[in-house]
Amino acid sequence: MIVRVGKIMREQELPSNEKSKKILLVEDDDDMRDILGFWLEGEGYEVISASNGWEAIHTARDVRPDAMILDLLMPIVDGFQACRYVRHDPELRYLPVIMFSAVFIDAEERQMGLDVGADEFIAKTSGFNTLLASLDEVLKKADKLERPEVDEKMASLVRAEIESQAEFLSRKH
Repeated sequence: MIVRVGKIMREQELPSNEKSKKILLVEDDDDMRDILGFWLEGEGYEVISASNGWEAIHTARDVRPDAMILDLLMPIVDGFQACRYVRHDPELRYLPVIMFSAVFIDAEERQMGLDVGADEFIAKTSGFNTLLASLDEVLKKADKLERPEVDEKMASLVRAEIESQAEFLSRKH
């Protein structure tokens, strides 16, 4: 018997033939990461966590998630830089990215997030159902996403800049 509480269905109650999608949840606030992770797992997603953008880049390379939910203000490498790096990495550039932030919610910052390559930009105040709907949408479109060709010279410069900053800031933490 499957028991539902609101929209939440536990992963073990999903049909065994339904492969869960891997979501990389990048959030520096431990409590927020735990809550979002719990909710996403309740919807049947496999959740992998990272606490900053630099950790997210390495984790994405290792586990190949189906999508990334990315906070913006984080230590070492912020969400804008992490997204920019992902879009300039030939192995990760097709990864759907949703920016999810409590801080940047006006039209200008939203556009800035989309300009660095986010597929969606959601304010945390929009709530979990909005995030879930956006996640479902980007996952449906994932195979059809078109990305501009990567200029390898520019990509190399972008990656080097962010790697240098991350190395420097990692030493301070």
